[in-house]
Amino acid sequence: MITVREIGVAIIESLKTSDKKTGKELFETTLKYIKFEKQFLDNEYFEVKDRDSFFETLDLLYENAKSRNKFYFLHFEIHGDKDGIELQNGEEIDWSEILPYFEKINILYRNNLSIYLAICEGNAVLRKINPFSRSPFAFILGSFFVIDARETLYAFEQFYTTFFKEFNIVEALEEMQKVAGESDFTLISSDHIINELLEFEKKHNDKKLLLDKVEELFPLSDRNDPFTNLLVKKIENSIESLFIKIDRDYFLIKDLK
Repeated sequence: MITVREIGVAIIESLKTSDKKTGKELFETTLKYIKFEKQFLDNEYFEVKDRDSFFETLDLLYENAKSRNKFYFLHFEIHGDKDGIELQNGEEIDWSEILPYFEKINILYRNNLSIYLAICEGNAVLRKINPFSRSPFAFILGSFFVIDARETLYAFEQFYTTFFKEFNIVEALEEMQKVAGESDFTLISSDHIINELLEFEKKHNDKKLLLDKVEELFPLSDRNDPFTNLLVKKIENSIESLFIKIDRDYFLIKDLK
């Protein structure tokens, strides 16, 4: 974990030119007011228009975190759906393209990165997480559903107002939900994700059953033929690869100090 010298919210916004810039409003009102009370906060706002500027901004945040020892809370105000996000110029980015950038920052933070998604169906990003890689965040706050722009603005105003009092994310979520209207938000931790994956693995980890099936289809007495033997080996190797164990500590970045 870096030795934190700076801390703040980084809002990355990419809405249509005709849309109300809710991220900018949040930055210039609620977060500005909070900064008057919490002088240590150094919040930043980025308006991005296309793929290049989006990924350049994520690279910049990583470099700032690394070179300036800055701890960011990442906040995104972008249109999206279950497949990914749509930027101001209409370009689309799949969730799988974004996760490696989150992973880099989260590794630097030793699994302490929080990501806040003011994005329709933003929590769909969870479907693209690789359990054999590093966790891309410690906490993600977003919705599995379509959300209303005005309700979302009210919700995050309340969230940040509560959160920066004592840095209690659970209490902040509870207060947020009181004003979110029909827009539903869920807080999910990397611990919860890996525990669910491990439970799924436990329930479906029946490698022996598959290997026994191979033995039934290809008895040892029939494996004298080189082609058959090679085929069986490939099948068995494929089965072995399916049952690579998930490493909880690796995913949660506990192996790094």
